Amino acid sequence: MLNYDPWVQPGSYVIAWPMLTRQDHTNWAQIGWREYAYDERYTYVQYTYLGVAYTHLYNPPEPEGQFSRYTVLYDPGVYPNPPTWRFQVNGVTKKTVSSLQWTPDEGQIAGEIHTLASQMAGGTNYRQIFWGMKIYYSGAWRDFNGSPGLMDTRYFGRNTDYPATVGEIWDKACTF
Repeated sequence: MLNYDPWVQPGSYVIAWPMLTRQDHTNWAQIGWREYAYDERYTYVQYTYLGVAYTHLYNPPEPEGQFSRYTVLYDPGVYPNPPTWRFQVNGVTKKTVSSLQWTPDEGQIAGEIHTLASQMAGGTNYRQIFWGMKIYYSGAWRDFNGSPGLMDTRYFGRNTDYPATVGEIWDKACTF
């Protein structure tokens, strides 16, 4: 995933991530980059436990303008071992959690803003790229090949014309 450098409205933040979740979106586990105004940037991990979201910020962040491999790994465990979640960047584990009490049934790869005054990751000429998108299930890594989620196409674009392992998103109001 490209470590993009968006413009961020003071008091808000922009993120991009892969995550495992439930189809009802009541629980999730994600890792990615998070940027606040004035280039305050982190690698972050966020997950839900008993309905509460927990966020962990890590410094230094991955270098802007370069690609990093962000991964959420779920091991369902075999009794008496509990399920384990590992959050990794370029194969290095940032966080391991074994207390989450839910099972994922969906994967997502996306970006997120919290106000239209901030820039979604990616511009029309320099897009947020998700490269090498894979998901592991039934004992093997497979092309992500997901279907596009809901978004407001008045403001944001996405490209799903590439192979199933590449995706792009961007803010239509920004060129870079």
